[in-house]
Parts: sequence; C-alpha cells; structure tokens
Amino acid sequence: MLTVVDLLDRSVEDHLAYKVTQTQRQYRMIVNTVLRPAFGKRKVSEILPVDMERLHLSLREKPTWANRVVAVALKAFSLAECWRMRKPNSNPCKVVERHREEERMRVFWASELVD
Repeated sequence: MLTVVDLLDRSVEDHLAYKVTQTQRQYRMIVNTVLRPAFGKRKVSEILPVDMERLHLSLREKPTWANRVVAVALKAFSLAECWRMRKPNSNPCKVVERHREEERMRVFWASELVD
C-alpha cells in the first residue's frame, strides 16, 4: 500500500507544474512542514476525517494557514481518488469545517497599476 509521502511526492510532481511560483512555494511549504510530519508513513487509505479535523484544529491559532493546509490536503486526496489510491468519495478533507478568516486588504504593486 502507498503511504501519504508517496501521495504527496506524486501530487507535488504532477499537480504543481502548472501553478504560479508563489502557489508552488506555499504548497511545498505546507507539504514539507505540516502534512509530511503529521501523516508521512501512514497509508493513504487509513487517513480519516477525524485525522484531518484534529490537524486543522491544532492549527487554529493561525486560521488562514490552517485552511490552506486543508486545501492542499484536499487536493492531494482528490488526486489519490483519481489515481485509485483511495476509494471514490472517500476524501477525508471534505467534511472539515474551515475556520472563519479575516478579510485582508490587497495592496497593489506599482507595476500592477494602469494609467
């Protein structure tokens, strides 16, 4: 059986190629600092919704970060379903209720402004 590390390696390799650099950087950071340490050697098929909820709640001090972690895991486990590493409709992240996020103000770079 495949481990979560196997899934994360393949999802980074296959999924990130078409993403912008900043997204790739954030995705890799989440994979390497949160998801690998949390689930690394466990089998892809044995990760349950309660595991994802515990992880999400453990990061509640940083709600936006916690939500991004769940989003990255959601994509990885969706790919696991496509790649037949998990049964269809078994994504453990789908039931995780996201934290409320504070609205952020977007600051534009000078190069983004049009005359």
